[in-house]
Amino acid sequence: MGQPDTVTQMHDTAPDAPRVRCFAVKKGTNRRPIGAYFSQSEGRTLTPEKYMSCHHESPSARHSLAARLKEVGEVDVADCYQCGKCTAGCPAAEEMDVAPSQILRLLQTESPKHEKRALESMSIWLCIGCETCVTRCPQEVDLPRAMDILRQESLARNVANRAADDIVAFHKAFLHSIERSGRVFEFGMIGDYKLRTGHLFQDLGAAPSMFLKGKMSLLPHGGGSKREVGRMFARARAAKKESQP
Repeated sequence: MGQPDTVTQMHDTAPDAPRVRCFAVKKGTNRRPIGAYFSQSEGRTLTPEKYMSCHHESPSARHSLAARLKEVGEVDVADCYQCGKCTAGCPAAEEMDVAPSQILRLLQTESPKHEKRALESMSIWLCIGCETCVTRCPQEVDLPRAMDILRQESLARNVANRAADDIVAFHKAFLHSIERSGRVFEFGMIGDYKLRTGHLFQDLGAAPSMFLKGKMSLLPHGGGSKREVGRMFARARAAKKESQP
């Protein structure tokens, strides 16, 4: 049986001191209990034996990216204690300008400056969603889901990294293909991507062999439920509209 989730808060001893929130989490999983542990000293003050990070709570915290990740994606960045296993196992980490673990640390600060750094990074567009990070994470922080939300937020705020223009174009063409066909229509997606990027003749020589080998078709594949997928996209847009201030 897994251990129950426990989150401990620490308060300053001075009566008029501001409240301090500590990222001291022992997450309930089937693995060995981990996280930060607190001991009870004299009186009612909690003394940390070891802890990851603290910050003063502010009214703006509820509007932070960390709060949005927790609300929309059920990803709590406070669970991360910076062990670095996600970065060590990420196959794309060497190409990233901000390491995966550093992305989480930027969000933990709940600082607008650091949040902007995360949204403008190239890293969120280089994540391939292989889930190696969440598999290795002792706290099971769903970093791929966080990256997906950060990509959408980056586009919504129009702060996506300019070096990622081609990746953003592929991202949009891929989703557009699924919305229209109910599943990926490769030929239509490639055409959409080329129109968005202007790379009209890039890899054009590979097209004949792909057609001959049945890798691409001139017509959309059958079997996809266009109506059902269309409703999913409509619900996603409605939810996004309701969440906007």
